[in-house]
Amino acid sequence: MADPFSLVSLAAAIAQFVDIGFRLIHEAKGIYESNSGTKQDVAELRMVVEDIKNLNQEITYSPHPSPLSKDDLAIRALAEQCDALADSLLSELKPLEVREDAKHRMLDSVRVSISAFMRHKDILKLWNRLCVIEKQLRERVARAAQREQYSSIMLLLDSLHRENEHADNQTSSKLTDRRSAIALAAASTALNGGKGYGVGLGDLRSILIDLVHEGRLVDHRQKVIHSLMFKTMTKRHGQINAAHFNTLGWVLDRSTTTLLQWLEEQGGIYWVNGQAGSGKSTLMKYISENEIAKDALKRWAGDGRLFVASFYFWNAGVDMQKSQLGLLQSMLYQILRFDPSLVSQVCPDHQGSEPWDIAELRDAFVRLVVYATPLANFCFFIDGLDEYDGCEWEIIGVLKSLVRSEKVKICASSRPWVAFEKELSNPGRMFVLQEFTRKDMENYVKSMLVDNDMFRNLATKDPRCYHLVTAIAERANGVWLWVFLVVRDLMRDINTRETYSTLEARLRSLPQELSQYFTRILDRIDPFFQKDTARIFLIAVESARPFPLFALTFLESESKDQQYALNANVKALAMDEISKTCTDWRLQLQARCGDLLLVRTDDSEDAFFKHSVDFLHRTVRDFLRDNHHTALHNRTPENFNSKKTLCRMLLALIKSYPIENFRQASNGLFTLVDEFLYYAYELEQFGQAISQFPLLDEIDRVMSIYAKEERAHWTNGRDSPTNTKYVQWIERGQCSYLGLAAQVRLRLYVEHALDRDPSRIKKKGRPLLDYALRPTRVTPSDLPYYRERDVAGIEADIVTTLLSRGADPNERIYIYGGQTTWELFVLFAHERYGHLSHEDNPYFEVACLLVERGADLDQTVRFPSMQAHLGTTARYKTQVVVEKHQAPARQLLAKIFTPDQMMILDSKMKQARLQSQIQEVGWMEWIRSIVTGK
Repeated sequence: MADPFSLVSLAAAIAQFVDIGFRLIHEAKGIYESNSGTKQDVAELRMVVEDIKNLNQEITYSPHPSPLSKDDLAIRALAEQCDALADSLLSELKPLEVREDAKHRMLDSVRVSISAFMRHKDILKLWNRLCVIEKQLRERVARAAQREQYSSIMLLLDSLHRENEHADNQTSSKLTDRRSAIALAAASTALNGGKGYGVGLGDLRSILIDLVHEGRLVDHRQKVIHSLMFKTMTKRHGQINAAHFNTLGWVLDRSTTTLLQWLEEQGGIYWVNGQAGSGKSTLMKYISENEIAKDALKRWAGDGRLFVASFYFWNAGVDMQKSQLGLLQSMLYQILRFDPSLVSQVCPDHQGSEPWDIAELRDAFVRLVVYATPLANFCFFIDGLDEYDGCEWEIIGVLKSLVRSEKVKICASSRPWVAFEKELSNPGRMFVLQEFTRKDMENYVKSMLVDNDMFRNLATKDPRCYHLVTAIAERANGVWLWVFLVVRDLMRDINTRETYSTLEARLRSLPQELSQYFTRILDRIDPFFQKDTARIFLIAVESARPFPLFALTFLESESKDQQYALNANVKALAMDEISKTCTDWRLQLQARCGDLLLVRTDDSEDAFFKHSVDFLHRTVRDFLRDNHHTALHNRTPENFNSKKTLCRMLLALIKSYPIENFRQASNGLFTLVDEFLYYAYELEQFGQAISQFPLLDEIDRVMSIYAKEERAHWTNGRDSPTNTKYVQWIERGQCSYLGLAAQVRLRLYVEHALDRDPSRIKKKGRPLLDYALRPTRVTPSDLPYYRERDVAGIEADIVTTLLSRGADPNERIYIYGGQTTWELFVLFAHERYGHLSHEDNPYFEVACLLVERGADLDQTVRFPSMQAHLGTTARYKTQVVVEKHQAPARQLLAKIFTPDQMMILDSKMKQARLQSQIQEVGWMEWIRSIVTGK
């Protein structure tokens, strides 16, 4: 369906048109005695007709993912009738206008009266045509407002309902009231006995205008909220096991811990201290979802509103699952989704769906706590502070900044690291998890064993078997992961009908340290699979996120031929073939990696992403990376490199992707391409790029095959970033693979491509230099490379490469209205820099390079300032007026660079100008001019 705002606005415009039309021809003589009124009405009518044309054209050229409803199509047809009727109406009424320059206004009024009499029948026909349009409009609007109808009006009403369903218990009645008001206004003529045409049209128009205004506000809020989402936002929460039956009840017992008292009475930070594998995540999930805890928080909030949000750090996940950006973005999403009306107060300047950065999120939380809702109270549950991918003191600082307000409290968990012990340890606001879990472990072990028929039969013969329950809990030392592994090992013996003595001996033989236990599991794997095991573990360790299970099928191909991915044909696999292969590899993975890796299934994904390989627990990844990496590498084939293997796997997946339509499959394909480019960039950083050049070329070739029916290069299939106040993103189908390579900072590959064909430094649309200077892009991937590191995003090396091969910072870009690459860089840096310190400012080094190549600090930089206002008659539609503002580059840069840095830039600019002069006239001529003063 087309934009519902335009369609409802169109209905409002038609109502306004008919209303003005009735006014103009109703008792023409009486109206035309007031010449100024006539002029105003005619001018207004012309403006409304112009708005109707624009709206109809806007609907025509907007994408229609689903067909228009019958009522919407009928309203569009009425708009076309208005266009034709307007010409007739203005033509008939023109002679009835008293001329301003008439010498004898009385005589001219007589002329107007005679003309009105002569044209009576024609005017009556116009009147009747207006009546028909009015009747049809009312009928269509009334029908479109019915719940069972599929229409633009119902789309808007439903969007208002969805937004407020969390924040307002009376939403259903409000929706009914809105619908009733539209139906009542649409039916006002019928209620009046049909005697007065035009009755209530103003009310109908006003209601539709208000609906559009409110709908646009809702749309903006939803775009902002949607922009906070990221693909893996809830994945970690879903992977955490729920508490086992009859466990963890103690945590909210006042006689055991102080947590319940803190929840209902106190503020600040409450710390759950637990060693590795002690079950912190399961506990935090249990507390955050427990009804007793929720009731306690409601008592703490009192008469104020209560907002609760949670986040689970996961070091083995993607960057957004282990970063400050992911933490703040996720929690803000949960709050604004609960009450969307807060958007305008918390993030008033955020532009639609543009990406977020740390500084903006911090500001949003300040506004949320300090200004937005005086009676609001916030409780955040944050799990796994030790899994934060950064300095522990940094994340502690984030928590402390949040709880400066008495309205905010945080329950957080972590391992007992020194920083957390020092800053979070408070006897009244903490507990040590493993001190309370022994009874829970006994309950778990008992239920797991007693549920097994073999164990029950064995215990009937030898009751000593029940001693195993307490023995396991005693030896666990509070580590749930150890209990899980031990029970799994014992169950194997139980299922082979071993005796109690054997089971007890097995238990004594199992290491109590997790790292030793992991070594034991590794040693137990069939030596025949040693090479496969080592490769799979190293791939899992190096992978930026859990990798597709199907990718393991390429290990055998790589063993035979390292060029297998390059030489493979482009052939889409059938979904049932992918499913069958994943079923087989699930068993093969168990044989090669024991219990240390597992397969996670996500039914919301499709193709290769449905089944992924992940670690049993974060401690497994730490163990393999820190203690076993060298040993694993020694077992792999010669010259094995896990990142190169990942690149080959991803290329092979792309060639095998089950694609029927490029546009439908583009998200999945771009996810694989972006992950490939991520590893290619990492390989460049370690000096191993050259071997990847053929693979990079092949990516472009294969994707071009998939997109052969598209009008533009496949890289244009990626959505453009959202335009902001100062920065716009325009491609017009002129993006290229080399431009993408510059964006992802593949310096050596760009050098290689330009050395092969130097003419490629010139391209239509955005220059390659612009991609390097403004690398922002939209990607379905949550890889770290595409998130926090890209807040800055630029690197001097790739800029140097492009400048040395002929890129010009003063090149004017046609699709940007003639702005130069330098201008666009200044605007980009000006908007983004506020989120970085002067010390780690990446823009300064790049600015120096550009100035050395002729960029002018005194150049006027033009930028668009978007200023919205309401039209004089089309009050139902917000129009945007673009005013060009400008400022010297140095004025904008002075806001982001220190005075000393600006002095350096000035010095470099003078030096560059001097060198330019010398090159133009030659050394001798330049010296002569200095000596002679000419």
